[in-house]
Amino acid sequence: MATLFNSEKYRTFARAYIPFSSTFGDRLGHFVQDLKTDYVSGAREMADKALDHLQVLLREAVFEVQNPFELLKIAVLVIQALSSARPAMSAAISAALVRCLKDFTELILIKLSTGTDPDMIRKSASVMCDYVSTIRSVRKREFLELGHHFAAWLATNFDVAKPVDILTLSNSSSIRQCILAALNAHRDLQLNLTILESRPRYEGSDMAAKLLAETRSQERLHITIAPDCAVGSVSEYTEVVLLGADRISRDGDVSNKIGSLAAALCATSHNGQDLKVVVASDIDKVIPGDRSYQHHNEEHEPEELTKAWSQELVKKLGDNVQVYGHWFEWVPAKYITDYCTERGMMTRDGISEVSGEIEAWTKEVFAEKNGDVDFTNIEQTPWTNRA
Repeated sequence: MATLFNSEKYRTFARAYIPFSSTFGDRLGHFVQDLKTDYVSGAREMADKALDHLQVLLREAVFEVQNPFELLKIAVLVIQALSSARPAMSAAISAALVRCLKDFTELILIKLSTGTDPDMIRKSASVMCDYVSTIRSVRKREFLELGHHFAAWLATNFDVAKPVDILTLSNSSSIRQCILAALNAHRDLQLNLTILESRPRYEGSDMAAKLLAETRSQERLHITIAPDCAVGSVSEYTEVVLLGADRISRDGDVSNKIGSLAAALCATSHNGQDLKVVVASDIDKVIPGDRSYQHHNEEHEPEELTKAWSQELVKKLGDNVQVYGHWFEWVPAKYITDYCTERGMMTRDGISEVSGEIEAWTKEVFAEKNGDVDFTNIEQTPWTNRA
């Protein structure tokens, strides 16, 4: 298996910028690898994990720098490294981290001294860590709002005194929040929830287990787990296709787990204009461009699929067949009716406006605060080296 992070190449690359120790480089590499190999968490949960890693690295960076300004520079390097760990989920991770970086500059350059006093460096790191904690708290409040908006939307579009049939897949914390919020808000609501098992790691089954563990309304939540190949049949009476998102383009196209496009297409074919296809996502997953923006196909090893086959069959096939390894696909905006975010329900126009906002502050942060290092080209950075 290829490794993601080469700490020596990274240190060589960064030496003219901030020469940090091998211990710090290895710790950063460990955290990058942790994100890269996490196939259980959704994009939002990955972003929260990245924020935790950032806090740890900021505290350790105190011993790597000579002044608070260098601490700011090393924060930029860390944020870019963590953001590029999982390209398919980079929108959520990057947005959460850059949200911190936006205000780090003011904290360091305006409110704090740039002197070399070790106490001032520690104070700077402490203030930055406190700010990361604040961002985590804000994200938790926003997450609750996302669920409330979905519950309100459901009551506006359906008679919640009658059962509502929802089709979904994979294991998204945003979807779970929407389902739980709807059940809590509408005491008579009966939800018939069909979850595609989501091969190859069967995250749909994981989501079913988490929903049953988290809800207090099991008697009103009726879950059916279906194989992915049954989507054409189980979508016949679907009223809502509820999708998560890993990336949302400025045009409203949504990148999500494979199976999402088939769910939208099959349910639309069966139910036409009566169907609602809703994407549940915080705005951190909106990217500042179209679907080609910093796009990387995340391809997994054949063993992800073949481990479910008999060893005898795997040997017979050998290298004579190719095994499909892409885990994410795009659902065109024309198949999506609504986007449920912490700001409320949005249309494509609303998503486009958010994309413009993100483009503006991303350019501000990465174009003006990074010195001579170009962080916009992820391919040039050593932490994406498959050495």
